[in-house]
Amino acid sequence: MMEVTSRGDDVHEVMAMSLRAHEPLPVPDLTAQVARAAFPDGCLGMRLRDALGPVFRDDDFADLFPRRGRPALSPGQLALVCVLQFVERLSDRQAATAVRERIGWKYALSLELTDPGFDFSVLCEFRARLIAGKAERRVFDRLLKVCQDHKLLGSRGAARTDSTYVLGSVCVLNRLELVGETVRAALNALAIAAPRWLGGWMPPGWADRYGHRVENYQLPQTEAERLAFATAVGSDGAVILTRVDADDAPAVLEQLEAV
Repeated sequence: MMEVTSRGDDVHEVMAMSLRAHEPLPVPDLTAQVARAAFPDGCLGMRLRDALGPVFRDDDFADLFPRRGRPALSPGQLALVCVLQFVERLSDRQAATAVRERIGWKYALSLELTDPGFDFSVLCEFRARLIAGKAERRVFDRLLKVCQDHKLLGSRGAARTDSTYVLGSVCVLNRLELVGETVRAALNALAIAAPRWLGGWMPPGWADRYGHRVENYQLPQTEAERLAFATAVGSDGAVILTRVDADDAPAVLEQLEAV
């Protein structure tokens, strides 16, 4: 079972988490019942679990955790979350939300329907642990082996991607979300402190781009779209800083933390 972890945990405390390895649990009866009622033909998470069983085990990552310290979340579950979020192109925040609210994900992760999930920052910490332990390929290699064991891939077939690419793609999505949310937070602060001043120069298109949380809509899918999004947001941020530094800007804006 997963547990909620505060985002404010000290990084040294987080890195001192120990592993209490457990055997993968079966899908809880109520989770399975509700999932099959909602998706008679199955969904991604259900098909993955039914076809492959528990893909990752905590023991697969035992060497990345010290023996002493506070218990860690299940690394086997976190590894599967990383795979699911890559397939669906979700940021860490979106993936953590999916764990809490999506039946198919709970089914794949063997979670009770009432499981509260975890703070989204845990996923970044898990990837950092993989990188620090030079274990970036382990997620993909384990998934590949399970697929081969279930005769879903040829033993000599060429893989089209690997764990390094999977983890890197997820990191890019998180950076895009962070940059977009930073600009949105700055605009919100300006709108509260100096609404007339902001309305006098803000481009009309910004209301659509920053009118809702970046995490609430699908982030760009292709590399070209991501580059265009990052370029646009970076340019918007530069415009904001230039306007705030101008002589006619209200002096109070210099005190805004978001700016």
